[in-house]
Amino acid sequence: MFGRTFSLQPNFFGIKKYSNDELEKFNAKNKTILTNMKEAKMVLLQFRGERDESWTDEQIKAYEIAISEYFINDYKNPHLKVLVVSNSFAQKEIQRGGLKLQPFLAVGFVIMVVFTVFTELIIGAAFGMLFFAGFRFGPIILVTPFLILAIGVDDSFLMMHAWQRIVSKLRKHPRSDDSIEYRIAEVLAEAGPSITISALTNIMAFIVGALTSPPEVELFCYANAFALFVDTVFSVTLYAAIMAICGKQEMKTENQTSNSSLKLQKHLQKAKNVCYNFLDFYINLLTKVSVSIFIIILLFGYLALTTYGLLNLGIDLSSHKFFLKDSILLEADNYRLKYVIPYFTPAAIIVNNPGNLSDPQRIKNLNNFIHSFETMNNSIGSDATKYFLRDYEEYKDPFGDLPPGIKPFNAADLDDFLSWPEYSFWKGFLKLKTEKNGSKILDKFFVNVGFEGKELVSWEERGRLLKAWRDEVDKYQDTFNATIYSDDALFLDLIKVIPSVSWQSAAATLVCMTIACFLFMFDPFTVIVASLSICSICLGIFGFLHFWSISQDPVMMAATVMSIGFSVDIPAHIAFHYYRTGVTSSSIDPSVKARLKHTLAAVGFPVIQAGVSTCLCVLSLLMVPMYMSEVFVKTMFLCIILGLIHGLFIMPAIFNLYQKIRTNCFSKNRRQEKDVKNVALKGVNFFGDFDNPKMTNALAPA
Repeated sequence: MFGRTFSLQPNFFGIKKYSNDELEKFNAKNKTILTNMKEAKMVLLQFRGERDESWTDEQIKAYEIAISEYFINDYKNPHLKVLVVSNSFAQKEIQRGGLKLQPFLAVGFVIMVVFTVFTELIIGAAFGMLFFAGFRFGPIILVTPFLILAIGVDDSFLMMHAWQRIVSKLRKHPRSDDSIEYRIAEVLAEAGPSITISALTNIMAFIVGALTSPPEVELFCYANAFALFVDTVFSVTLYAAIMAICGKQEMKTENQTSNSSLKLQKHLQKAKNVCYNFLDFYINLLTKVSVSIFIIILLFGYLALTTYGLLNLGIDLSSHKFFLKDSILLEADNYRLKYVIPYFTPAAIIVNNPGNLSDPQRIKNLNNFIHSFETMNNSIGSDATKYFLRDYEEYKDPFGDLPPGIKPFNAADLDDFLSWPEYSFWKGFLKLKTEKNGSKILDKFFVNVGFEGKELVSWEERGRLLKAWRDEVDKYQDTFNATIYSDDALFLDLIKVIPSVSWQSAAATLVCMTIACFLFMFDPFTVIVASLSICSICLGIFGFLHFWSISQDPVMMAATVMSIGFSVDIPAHIAFHYYRTGVTSSSIDPSVKARLKHTLAAVGFPVIQAGVSTCLCVLSLLMVPMYMSEVFVKTMFLCIILGLIHGLFIMPAIFNLYQKIRTNCFSKNRRQEKDVKNVALKGVNFFGDFDNPKMTNALAPA
């Protein structure tokens, strides 16, 4: 074209050519054909525009989106299917996926209303303050409201349950100084440390994740950390104030009785008795040595299975993970993966310091630099390279009059060179700079070099190729200050970052959790058990995600940072209350059986309530057919289920075995435990009844 030859490889894909026999048939019929191409599955066209200084970013974004929407909604052609891809449209599609979650926030809210209401205020307050402070919006933070609904209701359950136990105790044993102030103080004294431990560790986990994560995951982490801070403040202020207002009304009527209230209390008492009987049976079974050992054996099997899953957790950064299933970008990416990448994968070499190209030696060095890429493995060669100096040399010597070799370069010729129709496209490759004297010089330019190989459909192979490009560029770093740009580089770099960030977040969370626990518990063994439980939960989440067909990617990174923080909650509640039974209440039998019974009666039901409500809430995310929703639901389910298993089974079994070993093997002056057949577990209440006769069952020696 225009007397020039150029490669069609960067633009035509899925080509089939006429065979020699077919061409001979055309010749026999005296038919002429324009090309030997029989068909092309795909034609790729790239358009570059010169930006006017008056254009704003929003105008450019609107323009690019309008082009895409025109071909989606208005352009109709039975022979052509046009798919337009641009950065602006890709961002819009990602946001569309996130915004699809918004209507279902109401579903989660309705589910939570069954349990509690005030968590919705936390979401509004946190988001309002963030956006007022100029916090950037990102689609991924639309998951935050669902998470705060789950966490906020956990705090609510703990405080409500503490209130019920305190009220029930005061009804049985009235105090002369009873007041709403006293009751709220008792609630905060009992539930406050658990809430604070989980809040501190969650916030620390998200902050650590933000410091070591890519921008979108960083945004998600900061949003969650701040929302959790607001949740904690609201729990001990606004929610406590609401409890005080409602508690005053309850105190006015709590001594009034009626037939209906007596009938209700009778039914409640029956329900309580059933729960107490089950708790007795469960604790008696759990504290048997054989059962505890069996649980530990299962734990080792679980650790082996999840370790295998973790070691085989692959990395997949496919585009289908970031868009809705009806997005045209998925179709465009499928074509790209099938027809483009194996046959033309471009590397853009950006030369930031061209230097004085009027020096023949510098041009020679630059040519050698580009030639080194054209001779690399998988390189197509010079035919697929877009390098402006080769056209510039033809422009300078169109008839071959000059002697062979490097042609002289003059930056003053560039304006004229770029004004020629056949060379005008180079404007998109060159950046000129005007000097103080009015002359123009070449400031920067980039070169496209093509690579091919069917193995390049693999992310690992593209990562290997990207590393080879960067290694080659580094050899000329001092000379040309060159860099490499690739469309996949951002994702390929994440492949190396994702595992390290996940491990750093897990390790930092464990350290933060240990520190936070030591602030409230001074028993090293209890803190160690809680910390190891969190490690085990995190290992289980990572391992089972592999078996659940989830691979490492930015969405999974955000979900695991979240789960690492939330995995603290249940072990922290169980560990703190178990520790508290051993140091703060002289009325509680010191045997491990009594301590476990008190612990599970105090927090067992609230954590189960919180777990069930959280699962129901995040299930609404599945109403949007999107990978991000699937990952967060699966991660939260694993976090909750594994947390409950560790808190209700594994940690009690470890406490029981530790106490048995300590009593039977390491105590020189073993003492037989007292007969506690008639010892009531005062302060233990499943639904608010402190001195229930069912709680006076005999306790076997620990």
